[in-house]
Amino acid sequence: MGAMQPAAKDKDLLIFLRIRNQKKKTPCKINKNQQSEIEIMKTNKPRTMQFLQIKEREREKREIRSREERGGEEERDVGFLILKFLFFLHSHGRFLFISHFISFYSIFFIGYSFFFDSFCFFIGHFCI
Repeated sequence: MGAMQPAAKDKDLLIFLRIRNQKKKTPCKINKNQQSEIEIMKTNKPRTMQFLQIKEREREKREIRSREERGGEEERDVGFLILKFLFFLHSHGRFLFISHFISFYSIFFIGYSFFFDSFCFFIGHFCI
């Protein structure tokens, strides 16, 4: 009985070492773009820096475009909500002065609100 316990411990130790060695030997997962970059780096070392710089510039351009697109959508959404709010104020007529004041100053922040301001002003005055 006493002899079996050390053997079991040795077996566990061997399994642990085998698992640890397998973890060290397994390669990292590399996607196709990274694989092509690695192959180019191995073959053409002088061109590698140029290639990486071009890739970095392309990434920066994509990030800038995505930021601009997201920012543009957010501004349009905010503008739409402001216009909806102003229309709500004008439709109730009690807040005509406040809504006209807000819409007049929104011209400086939203380009297309000038039309809406004049529209709301005339609608508000003629509907009351």
